[in-house]
Amino acid sequence: MPTPLDDLLEPSLGSAGRKAQAPYSITASFVVSIVGGVASAAIVAFVNSRLLGRDPKERVLATVLLVAALVFMVYAGHASIMETPPSWLPEKRFSRHVNKALGLLVAGLFYRLHQKDRRAIELSGREEPNGWKGGSLMLVLGMALNLAAFFVGRSLG
Repeated sequence: MPTPLDDLLEPSLGSAGRKAQAPYSITASFVVSIVGGVASAAIVAFVNSRLLGRDPKERVLATVLLVAALVFMVYAGHASIMETPPSWLPEKRFSRHVNKALGLLVAGLFYRLHQKDRRAIELSGREEPNGWKGGSLMLVLGMALNLAAFFVGRSLG
C-alpha cells in the first residue's frame, strides 16, 4: 500500500498518467557509453528518458545525437580509406577515441538531466532494472550501428 509520501517523491513534470520507473544504473550508463560510444550512450539516454517519463524532447535530443554519431562514423569510415586522410585527423584510430569521449559527454549530460528524478526514485525504494541484460543489449545495438555506419562510409569511397 503506497504511503502518502510516495506521491511527494514522484517527479511532477513529465507524463501525467504514467508512473516513472527506475532507470538503468549510472554505472551501466557510463560503462555502455565508454565501450559503445555516442550511439550506445544515446540509446541508453533514450531508454532512461522513457523509463523516467521525461519530456519527449529529451528522446528527440537522444535521437538527434544518435543520428549525428552515425553520420560521424560514416565519415570516419570514408576517411579511413582515403589516400591522404584529413589534416585534422591525427591518427587512424582517432575516430574511435573521439566516439568514446563524446559518448562519455552524452552520458554525463543525461546524468545531469535525470539527476533529480533518479534521486526521487531512489528515495521511493524502487529497484533499477538489471544493468547486465539491458546494458548489454543497448551496447551491442550501439556497436552494431557504429560498425554498420563505418562500413557504409568505407563503401562510399
